[in-house]
Amino acid sequence: VLLGHEETRKILEVNPEKSHRISFYGSSDEAFREGRVAIVSFPGVHGYGWNKLTEVSRAQEVSLATSCVFLPDEKNPDYGIHDHDSESGSCHCYHLYGEAKDWGCRWYTIWMKQTCKASLAGCKLVVVTKDDGSLGHSQEGEVRFLNSKAFPHERVSTAEFALMLLECQC
Repeated sequence: VLLGHEETRKILEVNPEKSHRISFYGSSDEAFREGRVAIVSFPGVHGYGWNKLTEVSRAQEVSLATSCVFLPDEKNPDYGIHDHDSESGSCHCYHLYGEAKDWGCRWYTIWMKQTCKASLAGCKLVVVTKDDGSLGHSQEGEVRFLNSKAFPHERVSTAEFALMLLECQC
């Protein structure tokens, strides 16, 4: 799927309501290969961009993978589940958001496992930021995890992400 001007504009648009409300557990284990770009964090406010990431990462022939996880609602059995941090003993929500959240933090546990797989496979880990370089609340926690594990990663804006999609002809 080639990106045109209109498609790129939609990726850059800030509108979380444009996200498809589908459960997404990241790329398959086979997608994590040495040298492959793995998007490990994406700003939820860019709904259309999120849709493109999930679409592209499902295609086996492209050179882009993701460890990102989205559990949108109660229809998902992992939604609302709270997993505890082995170090603090408290639910991950507390270090992510400062309080327990209705959607839980199971997504974060799954994301950490996926991200570790990507790193161990030798993927190039990439954090996509908002265009101003800032991160969302969940992203701040994801980047803290990357730093705590000393996982090398690069930050790119949503505009640079759109260019990445063009370069891989996604």
